[in-house]
Amino acid sequence: MLNKNGIYISLPMRGFEESIWKRYQEGVEYIKNKSISENRDIISPINIEEFKDKKNFNKKREYTYGYYLSRDLELLIDKCFAIVMCTGWEKSLGCRIELSIAKELNLHIIYMD
Repeated sequence: MLNKNGIYISLPMRGFEESIWKRYQEGVEYIKNKSISENRDIISPINIEEFKDKKNFNKKREYTYGYYLSRDLELLIDKCFAIVMCTGWEKSLGCRIELSIAKELNLHIIYMD
């Protein structure tokens, strides 16, 4: 059985680099302030692979939207017990898909708004 120790931060990934990083940091702080981050893995599209380095964020993507979304959904499904919906999630197709999956899996859902 997989260890579902992760908290997934769902945030819109389109827009200005700084606003995306700011939303991510707000999500991390929110989790810490709610005291649910202890001994938990924080998982988000922004802290995976090439996005870990802020310098690479605006680099031309090698893969399609579908590739990135399916990779993120795999992590949400296989590793997470909860999802945090960051500000602006309602306007993002990817976030709405992530939320739909989280609801189907009965994950703990936390709205920052």
